[in-house]
Amino acid sequence: MRNHNSVSHHGDHLSKALQKEIKKGWGIIIQEENATLIPGLEISLMGVTERLGIAETGEYVPKKRITHNLSWPGIFLKESVNSRMLRSRFEPIMFGNCLSRLLHYIVHLRKRHPNKRILIRKEDLKSAYRQIPLTSK
Repeated sequence: MRNHNSVSHHGDHLSKALQKEIKKGWGIIIQEENATLIPGLEISLMGVTERLGIAETGEYVPKKRITHNLSWPGIFLKESVNSRMLRSRFEPIMFGNCLSRLLHYIVHLRKRHPNKRILIRKEDLKSAYRQIPLTSK
């Protein structure tokens, strides 16, 4: 199984990130010849993307993330995971324009409470999606 071309430039990052995920219990190592014996298993290409993150000081800093290419045809079904999703069964998106709504709310709060601190909590939901099954069964 090959990976996305981006791995050739960022193999060290991918290796370290996978070790971290395995230590946290988000993944396991299975030899390819054994993995293909698991019924219904699909394997997706992995890659590394470069994005800008925000440091504690508020500065933008380069950041690398692991990606899973679910638009690539599967090994067994020869169809991508994305193409097998039944979009008509998806819940509607409720968080569209979130940043705009959040900024308006902050302005509203500042007008109502000019001398109070405004605290915002950010949740990182990417870890919550590690348990999503790749089949629509």
